[in-house]
Amino acid sequence: MRTLVIYFSATPIEKQRKTIGDSLFCFSSFIPGEVTLVNVAWLPTAFFLPKKVELIIFHYSFLGLKFSHPEKLLKIGERFKMLEGYKIAIPQDEYVNTNYLNTFFKQNKIDQVFTLFNKKEDWEKVYPFSESGVKKFNTVLPGYVAKPESYRVDKLKPHSQRKIDIGYRATKNFFWLGQFALMKWEIAEYFKKRQDSELVFNISTKVEDTFLGNSWYSFLENSRVTLGVESGASLLDKSGKLREEVERYQINNPNADFKKVSQLLFKNLDNSISYFMASPRIFEAAINKTCMVLMEGNYSGILTPNIHYIPLKKDYSNFEDVIEKIKNKPFCESIAEKAYLDLIDSEEYTYEKYVEFILSKCPINFQNKKFSFSTSFLHKFISSSLELVYTIYLDYIKNVNIKRRDK
Repeated sequence: MRTLVIYFSATPIEKQRKTIGDSLFCFSSFIPGEVTLVNVAWLPTAFFLPKKVELIIFHYSFLGLKFSHPEKLLKIGERFKMLEGYKIAIPQDEYVNTNYLNTFFKQNKIDQVFTLFNKKEDWEKVYPFSESGVKKFNTVLPGYVAKPESYRVDKLKPHSQRKIDIGYRATKNFFWLGQFALMKWEIAEYFKKRQDSELVFNISTKVEDTFLGNSWYSFLENSRVTLGVESGASLLDKSGKLREEVERYQINNPNADFKKVSQLLFKNLDNSISYFMASPRIFEAAINKTCMVLMEGNYSGILTPNIHYIPLKKDYSNFEDVIEKIKNKPFCESIAEKAYLDLIDSEEYTYEKYVEFILSKCPINFQNKKFSFSTSFLHKFISSSLELVYTIYLDYIKNVNIKRRDK
């Protein structure tokens, strides 16, 4: 079995967000046979690829070039047209610049798309066959979890020892994502304005207060409760032109509210898609046994209100009731424990299950066939060498800048 995973990372993957690395390395961990990760940031490595493989996976980190370098996505895509094999694409952020994805899908004759859309009418609207050439779609989540034994559950603090009652971080999105995407910021502002003297709040919407890497897990581990909303967007911008117009307007008019901007630039266009799902934050909270207070929603059908989380109505009409439940530490701890058991300990949402699902939808005989050692070794050697050189270069530039500041 030969598999290629095409991704894009201008810096070593180990320095990227953990979820990106997890979503890449799960393929090499759980797909039978030889799996080669191909970083198209190093274009020379593409010349050393075998022409025929059984499976080609286009990862969302590569397809995400539609955001910053859409023409580059298509240009690089030309290099993979000659590859023979079953081709699948795993895009994310499918509410903007999807015209480029459709062109790429058709150009490379993609056989199947694993989308975050869960409604047929939405993926048919975003990826019509006449534009994409794709007939087969399946729904996946934006992120999964490693196996429970990889987490230090026995080291987690009980709720009685956690110093923060409600911990949450969110930044305000540009308005081109639609009204829906504002909720993760609005819920933070609502709670901040109504702080209870009996509870310790640690809620911020400032970019400088963002937690990265392990510090986010430490923050959750020290919080009894965290807030949340469904991930996604409600406004479709297939060309990306609306995004550019809205961002330009908001930069020049920073005090303009959503109502004014929407009326001016995208009146009657909002709620054109239902791109709503459970975000990776759901699993992160469950891993740390932090109780979730979530805005009412479907959450990809994996969560049940009052069992896995405390539900908050979208009009905040039950806010006082939610606050009283938050004050009940044993109750919150029991909710968090149930979420851990069903989402993490059950192993229903692991990356292994994710890969198994993808393989089950591909018409390929997955047997443990060995890859050609020379091709695989040569590609890995060249790719690793280029990344090493680039890492040394980045460290050199960093040290030069530090010395300049010191002077």
